[in-house]
Amino acid sequence: MAFGAAVALDRVSLEVEQGATMAVIGPSGSGKSTLLRAIAGLEPLASGEIKAGGRSLAGVAIHQRDLGLMFQDHALFPHLDVAANVGFGLRMKHWPAARRQARVEELLDLVGLAGFDHRPVHELSGGEAQRVALARALAPEPALLMLDEPFGSLDRVLREQLTAEVRRLLSELGQTALHVTHDQAEAFALADRIAVLAEGRVVQMGEPAELWGRPATAFVAEFLGHPNIWTLDVDDLGNLSAHGVPLGRVSGHQHQPQHQPQPQHWHPGSVEVVVPLSALCPRPDGQLRIVTEKSEFYQGRYRLRGRMLGSEPPLMVAFESDTPSAVGSQMALSLTVGDIHRLAPAP
Repeated sequence: MAFGAAVALDRVSLEVEQGATMAVIGPSGSGKSTLLRAIAGLEPLASGEIKAGGRSLAGVAIHQRDLGLMFQDHALFPHLDVAANVGFGLRMKHWPAARRQARVEELLDLVGLAGFDHRPVHELSGGEAQRVALARALAPEPALLMLDEPFGSLDRVLREQLTAEVRRLLSELGQTALHVTHDQAEAFALADRIAVLAEGRVVQMGEPAELWGRPATAFVAEFLGHPNIWTLDVDDLGNLSAHGVPLGRVSGHQHQPQHQPQPQHWHPGSVEVVVPLSALCPRPDGQLRIVTEKSEFYQGRYRLRGRMLGSEPPLMVAFESDTPSAVGSQMALSLTVGDIHRLAPAP
């Protein structure tokens, strides 16, 4: 799919399993919203095919694609009350009045808005409006629910609360969903599988724990928020060093943490790696000496950043501690070499 000479989506292949939630994340301009618009029938395909339940959607009108849509701005009808908004799609599908009313009451109860039937939508809070939008999207029992940045306009606490509620609701209903968001935490909390998009292509896809523990490239690791992406040297014996500082020895058959079920194979030369925060621990007998340059308190722990002594050029190291450290002070860190994850070279 292209807009003029610019390719918006390039050989994207995704399959959302029945009853599962797939999240699509990526930087701005990566093609996330274009993907949703293509599935909805709002953008024509230059090539390829979109199928639902084995049936091609080529030539199928937007209103016949059996899709539910939920957007960031709610898109509620201001002249209709809550019940009329939720039942709008059912009315368009000519559901009988009694069946329509029963479905509306069922959905409002599920989203925690029982008794809101006749509430004007302008009296709703942001969270309540988003619940109404979700109920409206779910009411016609769509084959696929599509969520386009649904919580982006809400504050962090409410966003986390609604994310947990939507996860529970989708699971309870067995609803198949495709969720597009720029918020990685939201995607990890909501989805069964996650696809990372970059420049119109899927660069990695997997379950949340797999994606976080085994990012394929430095781009994916950086986008997900891993702070320690290092370039290391490996010698013929498997000894790792960072800019001249020895780190320890690795082996192709060394013990791997749970998120790395397959052994990594290390070859002599220069490699890019991710060192997770959990692999670095302040200890008096640690093999790494650090000069602290930044210290922040975050969710009950201190997040620190420092310069590794002895490395040339200096290597910056991010780590966590239960206690603060003054800027300019020295600390020792232990490094669990087996937790280091090797990244694929850039294409």
